Amino acid sequence: MQGFRFAICILLLGAVSPAGETPLVVTPFGISTLKIGMTIRQAERALGHKLAVDYTASDSEACGQASTALMDRQGYSIMVQDRIITRIDVGETDPGKQASPIITAEGVGIGSSETAVRKAYGKRLKVEPHPYLDDQGHYLIVDEPGHKRGIIFETDLKQVTSFRAGLYPAVGYIEGCS
Repeated sequence: MQGFRFAICILLLGAVSPAGETPLVVTPFGISTLKIGMTIRQAERALGHKLAVDYTASDSEACGQASTALMDRQGYSIMVQDRIITRIDVGETDPGKQASPIITAEGVGIGSSETAVRKAYGKRLKVEPHPYLDDQGHYLIVDEPGHKRGIIFETDLKQVTSFRAGLYPAVGYIEGCS
């Protein structure tokens, strides 16, 4: 049944995606050919592009954000810890650039309503206040069994403004590497 719902979401999003692009699907295990747990070298081979890793947000080269020009346009980046991909961050693209749709396997993405997220994940969803927005936002958290991987949606009480997926503890870091 879940496969059927996923196929319907892909068909519906495909009908509205820019230039007929297929939506990218994020899970706690990866996005497209990029898998959580890959080394930087493996990720570059999978993507067919060199990754630009920025370590300026952390105090060492043990943790950084990485992306390619295509990833930037599509609206996502990855967290690298000790040269291993541990997290995928999905957010707004640069102003004036239209992103490819990026959704979860359940069809949730940027702009999805909190109601849609609650419906998609049901009892698996845990709701917490947003740590920076006090009563003006939520963290909607979905853990995989065993609490080794998960997805965290950030909302403004109405809709998803960004989300991240990957391994714990990395997916739970509020400010990325710092």
